[in-house]
Amino acid sequence: MQKNSDEHLNLFFSYNRDNEFIENNLTRAFIVCLSILSGQTRNYFFRSKRLAKANDPLNKTKGIGDLDFTAVQFALQGNIDPQLSKNSAKQILLTITSDLTIDSEADTVLNDEVSGESIPDGWIYDDSHVFCILIESKIGTNSLDRDQIKRHVTKWFGSTLQNLQSTGSWYSTTWIDILGILDELLKNHLCSNPIEEKLIHNLMDFIGFYGYHMFDGIHLSRLNPSPDFRLLD
Repeated sequence: MQKNSDEHLNLFFSYNRDNEFIENNLTRAFIVCLSILSGQTRNYFFRSKRLAKANDPLNKTKGIGDLDFTAVQFALQGNIDPQLSKNSAKQILLTITSDLTIDSEADTVLNDEVSGESIPDGWIYDDSHVFCILIESKIGTNSLDRDQIKRHVTKWFGSTLQNLQSTGSWYSTTWIDILGILDELLKNHLCSNPIEEKLIHNLMDFIGFYGYHMFDGIHLSRLNPSPDFRLLD
């Protein structure tokens, strides 16, 4: 994939470097990109097998790929009506991290009633209350905090984390998987137009600024040439 040599030419990059690479900015770029893509391309994105990781071994519920993302709305942090998220027929938790581990200390708390602040990173929903997706992301070595997740589910869904798990409504993925899905859209020519392709390239580059890169094999052409050894007479 062709990368910009100047980071400032990236659509999502800014000159404010003091807090440039925080998870809020990465989630914002992800949400903005999805909001600009056509509904058909969004459906391709969410139907990727890389997102089929719900805790639903018995397949009791339809997966996230069965939903229609053609006409959906997007929001960041707390900029959504709590009644909309609470009244949605299908409530989904989507967590995006560097890996799939959860903070072990927080994981020991079994009570779903956890007090404290609750500000999710992003939202994807439809106005007809068919579904609402709450997004929580982490970057670097930051692991998911189960207490934080419980607060999100309680405040915004009026439900419990245990209920989401039992119905297969918690999807966990990684930024590397997100890169993989975006790469699939490009390689399989699933974008609707060249502008979408450019947008996805920009998002993939921006995710790369955070240190996430896909392994694309070893290219011998990139290796330095071997030194020229000669035997001395």
